[in-house]
Amino acid sequence: MKKAISLVELMIAVSLMGVVILGAAVFDASSRKFMSSSERKTAAINELHLALDYMQKDASSSTTSFSSVSGGKGLCMYYDVNNPSSPGGLGSNNVTYLFGNVSTTSVERCNATGACIILSKRFIAPAFTLLNSYSATVTNPTVRYAPAAAFDNSTNPQVSVPTVTLYASEAARN
Repeated sequence: MKKAISLVELMIAVSLMGVVILGAAVFDASSRKFMSSSERKTAAINELHLALDYMQKDASSSTTSFSSVSGGKGLCMYYDVNNPSSPGGLGSNNVTYLFGNVSTTSVERCNATGACIILSKRFIAPAFTLLNSYSATVTNPTVRYAPAAAFDNSTNPQVSVPTVTLYASEAARN
C-alpha cells in the first residue's frame, strides 16, 4: 500500500505557508512605508541645511555689513568685490536672501544684478530679524516636506533647528 498526503495534511501545509507569506507581506509593506518616510525627512533636512549653510558662509564672508531689504522680507549682505575672500561667482557687491518672495515658503539667494537661485520652497513662514548691521537671526527655521499640507510624521515630516544667528566677518565688525 502506498503512502500519500492526506487532505488534512495538505490543508495544514497550505495554511502555514499562507501565514508565513502574509507575515512577509506585512513586513515588506511596513519597510516600504518606513523607507518612504525616511526619504522625505532626509529631503527636508537636506533643504534646511543647504539654505542655512549658504547663509552662514555668506555671512561669515561678508566684509562690510547687513541690511534689511524688500520691506523686511530680505536680508542683504555686502562685500568688498576686491577682497579675495568674497563669495565667488556673485559678480556684484552683495548677496540678498529673500524670504517668502516667490511663494510664502521660499528662500532665495540673489546677487545685485537680480540673478536668483531658489534654495528651498519648503520653509514654513521663513523670517529673519536684523539685530544690528553685523548680525541677524533666522527665527526657528523649519522645513516641511509639503508645506501646504498638514504635518504628519510619516507622510509629511518637518524638521527645524533653534534660532540661527548669522555674524559678519571679524573684519566687518571692526
